[in-house]
Amino acid sequence: MSCVDLTKGLVANTCEQPIGGSNGRVILMNFDDIDRAALTVASGQCTALSLKSGKKGYAFTGKDDANIGSFTYSKGKYFGSYEHKITLSDFVGGAEAYEFVHQVANARLVALVQNRDIGVAGAKKYTLYGLEAGLVMNADSGTTEMTDSVIGAIELTSSENSKEPNRPINLYKTDEATTDTLVEGLIATTGA
Repeated sequence: MSCVDLTKGLVANTCEQPIGGSNGRVILMNFDDIDRAALTVASGQCTALSLKSGKKGYAFTGKDDANIGSFTYSKGKYFGSYEHKITLSDFVGGAEAYEFVHQVANARLVALVQNRDIGVAGAKKYTLYGLEAGLVMNADSGTTEMTDSVIGAIELTSSENSKEPNRPINLYKTDEATTDTLVEGLIATTGA
């Protein structure tokens, strides 16, 4: 089969309206900490994700709907690619936020976003951004107006020279409870 042939359609469930928005927590993992040998991805879904021994992800916790994930497809001359983007809203400020932003500025990350729309049995509850190429800090901005109490907005995107080959994918293993356990196992118990 050619990778350019259309092989199936897409039918919307007319009884199920998607729910927009995200939970207030995003889990950030260092790109190089992901155990690629243990990673299982098929048909746009990740069913196995773990970090290398001794490595953990860190939770960025804010308010519901304040952390926004998005993606954009761009047609290239030979191949198309996706830019993944996460905007994190900083409600903390001060020295703690300064230290966090300083670390993120030099990191290559993967972000796990918890969606409000969990789908059937939790199949759409978590979405991974930057899994194949990583995300880097592209912008950090704020104003003294602090609209909606947001002190700053940290933007993580695919790097200019390293885009993703696919849309962000869902993380789902067996059922919602099993997936939740997998996710909690990725997070450091301190500094989270």
